[in-house]
Amino acid sequence: MQTVIIIMFGNSWILNGNIINHCSLLRKCLDIKMHNIRNYDHSLVLCTFQLLE
Repeated sequence: MQTVIIIMFGNSWILNGNIINHCSLLRKCLDIKMHNIRNYDHSLVLCTFQLLE
């Protein structure tokens, strides 16, 4: 299991530098468990997720 940083802004996500435009696509590709929210404001959420291998 590895930890990656996912940044959400508006309707787009950045996963390891790649932009993913739909949350549903992200959920289909990954089994995501959010375990910590690092920072939050009205437009930017920076979270740490566990990637299950």
